[in-house]
Amino acid sequence: MLVWLKNLLPRLESISKSLDQQELFIDQPWIFTDESGNRHQYIFMRSNELVLSVNGSVTLGTWKYISAAKSLLIDTSVEKLLLKHAFIDEGVLILKKDGTADIPFILVNERVIPDLNLQEYLKSKANSITGVTDAHLDSGQKIEVLSKDLVPPQKEPEVFKSDTTSNEGLFYLILVIVLILAIIIGVAADN
Repeated sequence: MLVWLKNLLPRLESISKSLDQQELFIDQPWIFTDESGNRHQYIFMRSNELVLSVNGSVTLGTWKYISAAKSLLIDTSVEKLLLKHAFIDEGVLILKKDGTADIPFILVNERVIPDLNLQEYLKSKANSITGVTDAHLDSGQKIEVLSKDLVPPQKEPEVFKSDTTSNEGLFYLILVIVLILAIIIGVAADN
């Protein structure tokens, strides 16, 4: 999996929706761009038909939500896939092949993210959760700043003062050391 995505997904879990909310992905233009730059478009039709277009060449298939597995079953003329969701919202659908650590299928909703900039979109989502904002420096650099509202207030370190002046603590420490030595000597004697 892409390193930046692997690091980002745990922060996004709290806002991820579920595949059983099918209205999120039905009748939407979901785009996947492969390593070769080919544009794959997936349209999950309300009739459970799946329209797959690769650079304009169309293949028809079917899809079905399987509630027991919380997964999508994708059936094309080439293969059948059982896909679990890693993240879903109105702009992104990230699906993982069930039972594998394969690179997930990352689908971007072209209506929500017209520039298909997945990384910026997910970073913006994560920042809204964590309270991080971007600040632009005069040098042209961009830094991330944590909102002061989300930083827990600093508290003074607590200092505990013992009310007793006895040597109870020292006694228990010596007792533990003696017990550990007895165990070590007993184990050594058995060997």
